[in-house]
Amino acid sequence: MFRHLGASREIMAEIESRQPTEPLGTDSETLYGLGLELYAYLIFVNCLTPYGFLHERQFYLDSFIISPSSLASYSTFGIMFAGLHDLFALIPQISLLFRDRLIDQESGIIEPSIACVELHTQLERCLEDWNLSQKDLVSPFLSDDCKHDLSKVIKILQLGIEIYLVASMQGLSIVNPKIVCQLQSHVDGILDLALALHYSQWSPILLWPIVISGSCIVQRQQQKHLTKALRESKYRMNHVTRTISLLHRLWGNPDPLIYGPYGLYLTISQSDTTFSIL
Repeated sequence: MFRHLGASREIMAEIESRQPTEPLGTDSETLYGLGLELYAYLIFVNCLTPYGFLHERQFYLDSFIISPSSLASYSTFGIMFAGLHDLFALIPQISLLFRDRLIDQESGIIEPSIACVELHTQLERCLEDWNLSQKDLVSPFLSDDCKHDLSKVIKILQLGIEIYLVASMQGLSIVNPKIVCQLQSHVDGILDLALALHYSQWSPILLWPIVISGSCIVQRQQQKHLTKALRESKYRMNHVTRTISLLHRLWGNPDPLIYGPYGLYLTISQSDTTFSIL
C-alpha cells in the first residue's frame, strides 16, 4: 500500500508541475480531484502508528493532507469523506503528537513536554469544536435514515479519534485506571454504534476507528463480537482478514504494553509492517 501511495504522489507531483503549461481538461481535472481525495483518505486511515517510526509506513504531510478542505474546488469533493474531512485530518496530526510523546519518554522526559501539551490542547479543541457543515455534504438532500446513520458514523469517528488522542498523550503505557475506564467507555460506544451500521453503506469508512478501538478491547466477549462482525462483513476483502489476524495477535499477547494504539504499533512492527486498510 505505502509503496503504491508513494508512486501515486510522484505522479501527482508531475501533474502539478505541468499545470502552468499543460492544464488539465474538465474530465481529467475531475478524475484528478477524485484521485487526490482518495489518496488523502488512504493516508488518513492508515495512520495507525507514530509518525515516522516505521520506515515501511512513511508518508508526506502535504498541504492537502493537513487541510483537505483545500480540495473543495474539485467537483468530486466529499465523495470519500462525506463532509468529515476535517475530522479525518486530525488523525495524522495526532500521529505526530504520538511520535513526539514517545521520543520524550524514550529520552527520559516522563511528564508531557510543553510542546506536547500545547499540541494536545489544540487537537482536543479542534475535535470538540468540529461540526458538520451542510455545504460539505455531497448531497444536501439526505433521507432521514441516511442522516440518522451519518450521525452514528460521526460519533464513531469522534470516539475513535479521542481514543487515539488520549492514548497518544499517555505514550508508552496506559496504567491510569481512569484513562483505561475512559477508553473502555469509548470502546463500548463504538461497538454498539458500529454493529448497528454493520450492513449500511457507511461501514467501509469505519475500519480505522474499529481498529483503534479494537486495540483497547480486553473483554473476551467483545473480542468475539468484533471478530464475528468483521468475518461477516459484506466486503469480503483481504484487508478485513488481515485486520482480524492483527487484532488476534494483539489480544493474545500477554505483555501489558500490548494495549491501545502503542500496543497496536508494537504488533504491527513485530508482525505486519505493511498492514493496511481501505
